[in-house]
Amino acid sequence: MFGSGKLQVSVQEVAERLKSPNPPTLLDTRSQAEFDIVHLPDSILATDEAIKDVLENWDKSREIVCVCHHGMRSLNAAQFLQHQGFTRVTSMKGGLDAWSLQIDPKLPRY
Repeated sequence: MFGSGKLQVSVQEVAERLKSPNPPTLLDTRSQAEFDIVHLPDSILATDEAIKDVLENWDKSREIVCVCHHGMRSLNAAQFLQHQGFTRVTSMKGGLDAWSLQIDPKLPRY
């Protein structure tokens, strides 16, 4: 949550955190087809298997940023994970579309 207690974080905040020595894990909540079009490096696609692993094996204090196309699915995922006891989970506001517009214009938009 980047220490602020808020559920949504800006693409700028995520970009800064990704540069840190202990960057958050990016959990991509889009479909496989969308992920295949474009995704951020080192992001994990939230497949059924991946979500099972998250719920069963990940430390509840692990810093997680959920991402999607525009920020709605990721917000739902972040809320779900909070309800499962994860304490450092956020959603990237505006999603990959905002990332492409504000951080990396080379990232394909769809």
